[in-house]
Amino acid sequence: MKATSVLDDAQLIVLGNDIRSRAAGMGWNLATMAAEIAIWYNQPTDPVFTVWKTVVSEKVISDYLMESGAAIQLDNLTVGKRESLLWAFGLDLDMSIQAVRNTVDNFCGTQSDLKAAIKAISKRATNRIEKLLATGTGTTENPGTLVFEGTIMYPVVEAAIRATGVI
Repeated sequence: MKATSVLDDAQLIVLGNDIRSRAAGMGWNLATMAAEIAIWYNQPTDPVFTVWKTVVSEKVISDYLMESGAAIQLDNLTVGKRESLLWAFGLDLDMSIQAVRNTVDNFCGTQSDLKAAIKAISKRATNRIEKLLATGTGTTENPGTLVFEGTIMYPVVEAAIRATGVI
């Protein structure tokens, strides 16, 4: 499933139920604090919940490979694997897709530093709303997958609260 930047009806209900379950403990007035609630959900998670990035650009990859020193291993690849890898780097890679990760891993051959660098740059931490709707473990070793990507504004909070009952 591709991550979206808009919550569907089912996701609004999940968010609304989560808001309602936290309201008393957080001191939230559901009728008047939608903006503050949205700000809370847009904050980073603690502990960190890690997911695969849905867009890894050529510049991000090339910069990280150069900074990490892993780019030197490009020279150790066969011509075919190197050309294939450089072709893939020219795309915006959705590393949340297992087949994309497997293909890039295959293109790296036996070059462990190169594989590790690409894997490292292909992950990121979530905010609270992303974590709420994400799937998976969310660890550095086993990242989750985003279902929703981005932040929310107060009208989304209001819609979620309405979707789960009367304020």
